[in-house]
Amino acid sequence: MKTSAIIASVKKIMTAPDGGGTPWLRGLLRAASIGYGAAVSARTLGYDTGFCKAHRLPCKVLSIGNITVGGTGKTPMVVYTARCLLGWGLKVAVLSRGYRGSLEKTGGIVSDGRRVLVGPEAAGDEPFMMAGMLPGVPVLVGRQRYQSGCRVMAAFSPDVVLLDDGFQHRAMARDVDLVLLDARQPFGNGYLTPRGTLREPRPAIGRAHAVILTRCRRFSSENVAALTETLTLQRITAMAAGRPVFCSDHRPLVQELIPGGSGAAPPFPRPMAAPPADILSGRGIFAFSGIADNGNFHDSLAALGADVVGHAAFPDHHRYTDTDIRSLGTRAVTAGAELMATTAKDHVKLGGSVRFPLPLAVMDVAPDFGPDTTAFETFLRQRLMES
Repeated sequence: MKTSAIIASVKKIMTAPDGGGTPWLRGLLRAASIGYGAAVSARTLGYDTGFCKAHRLPCKVLSIGNITVGGTGKTPMVVYTARCLLGWGLKVAVLSRGYRGSLEKTGGIVSDGRRVLVGPEAAGDEPFMMAGMLPGVPVLVGRQRYQSGCRVMAAFSPDVVLLDDGFQHRAMARDVDLVLLDARQPFGNGYLTPRGTLREPRPAIGRAHAVILTRCRRFSSENVAALTETLTLQRITAMAAGRPVFCSDHRPLVQELIPGGSGAAPPFPRPMAAPPADILSGRGIFAFSGIADNGNFHDSLAALGADVVGHAAFPDHHRYTDTDIRSLGTRAVTAGAELMATTAKDHVKLGGSVRFPLPLAVMDVAPDFGPDTTAFETFLRQRLMES
């Protein structure tokens, strides 16, 4: 079996409720997940008993993470939370691992709050994007979060440090642990990785201070969807052992529209007046993305009324080559598209000089807590400002 076929089969097994793939591969992944689970349990016991030490920074630490592999909306939630804290007059800094960036091992400053100092190759995709979207907020990366925390305290003295994807990083003590779960499939297929997508057993959510259900469309007029999400909410609430459970959805938006043709494109998304909300409605769109769940991106375009006439899906964290860029432009024109569309995360990887033959809509999502907005923000205030 070819490597690409094996990878595709593994992904199918990891995401399917049960079955999928060949029996021998399912068995192999299941055995690996048992070994992984044993290691996770041993590590959890070490921290729960105090054998493993959690280091504390001299400021408040808020962690935003999940217990599954893949996208639950952590990056938009970090940006949303950082903006809330800034609005309350707090000094904020963000610590991220910098996955696949050259600074992941050594650590480094991506932004000092005034300037973005390194590119996505050094910072990693999400930290670079957050640095561009959060003026006034220092962003640091590094696998050793406590080391990065000490560095951020010495250089910037924040009131609150936001720990991006930090639920499993228990070496740093935190004052608030937020766990994000996708309301549509909160625990994947129920198996630990690599047989499934769980990074920890389901009871781990009891360690959180609050649970946030993302992509929760409980206000949908579709009875089946509403019933499913009601049952999910009841189930998660019971498992959270008295912790608050907040519902949020991902509101798609067009962050900016870049004209087609030659010329320099901005290297990262910048704050600007958003294009009209209906700019994609009824328009023929060629979509491309390389994120954890490309299907979510297509759904967000459809939610804005776009007619997706073609699409290209790449693996998460895909690095676009010149060949990719030429091919995407050609495919979009051939498909008869009026516009092209990609995610903000993909846009930062295209490079500052890239222009396509058609205008490019850079898409993002914003968390929307709906009726839970006041309750969520009150919870954060109490945990961070009144304790």
